[in-house]
Amino acid sequence: MCSDTPLYTCRDISYTYPDGSTALDNVSLEVRRGTSTAIIGVNGSGKSTLLLILAGLLKPSNGRVLYKGVPLDKYRGFRREVGIVFQNPEDQFITSTVYEEIIFGPRQLGLDNDELDSLVKEVSSIFMINDLLGKSPFRLSGGEKRRVAIASVASYNPEVLILDEPFHDLSLNYKIMLIKYLLSKVNKGHTVIYSCNDADISIFFVDYIGILYNGRLIAYGESSDIIRNTDLLRGAELDTSILKTFYRLLDNEDINPPFSIDILDRISGM
Repeated sequence: MCSDTPLYTCRDISYTYPDGSTALDNVSLEVRRGTSTAIIGVNGSGKSTLLLILAGLLKPSNGRVLYKGVPLDKYRGFRREVGIVFQNPEDQFITSTVYEEIIFGPRQLGLDNDELDSLVKEVSSIFMINDLLGKSPFRLSGGEKRRVAIASVASYNPEVLILDEPFHDLSLNYKIMLIKYLLSKVNKGHTVIYSCNDADISIFFVDYIGILYNGRLIAYGESSDIIRNTDLLRGAELDTSILKTFYRLLDNEDINPPFSIDILDRISGM
């Protein structure tokens, strides 16, 4: 599913906030098309800043970002191809009902009312928000807001999905639902990039993992290598307790991350 040209190429990117604090310090990485990547790190490590740069919403103070081999700000059609879900769902809500929130993006693409209705049914079923369609997105629980925010971006089917802390506030069942959805997108050739604070269940299902610590990318590689390096994870102050649930699978069976969808059914029964 991957072409020779990386989807993203970041070279020595840094970002300094107006107050002089450094969010990113000489970060370099490549993201391949049709893959999934988790950027993990404690709060304040620079994850959100990096994702906002990849989404074209922030310009790095230094360094270079290429998208499909073209400077990101010069690539035509970038906004249509790349969708981002913010860490705070309310930051992206702009309508008065969940239904309107879901159709906002697709409506800009020229879909008619019947197509929009069909799309809402499909998306609301996937993200289990059928009973929320008439409600205000601002008056939902944390987990409900998260699912609506993801659904509103997924509705226009971007080629690249960037999600900031998408598993926050979600119960295990909803996490499994979201992991299955993201895996299905990658299997169809889409690219998924998301962040999380700790060594969450979700990192067992990505192709690549990057660890940010104090604004520096201290590790970036295949998930199987990163997950097994508990000293590295602890050195980045990450909670590794969730990994114990999976070491039985890792050590006693001939499987390695990234795990496939069928493993999720076994995890839910543990």
